[in-house]
Amino acid sequence: MLLMFAIGGINLVWMLALGAIMAVERLSQRGEGVAQFLGVVIIIASVLLVLAYAR
Repeated sequence: MLLMFAIGGINLVWMLALGAIMAVERLSQRGEGVAQFLGVVIIIASVLLVLAYAR
């Protein structure tokens, strides 16, 4: 939710995408697995962005 709040002020498309992801997490029978997978993906993407900008 914090990520959605931060992104929502920047770009409406990203906010809609994150809302759709949250809906899938809540409505899917495997929602917890989806949430864990997406959490790992977001952490890896964050680390890669930090490393890219650190150069």
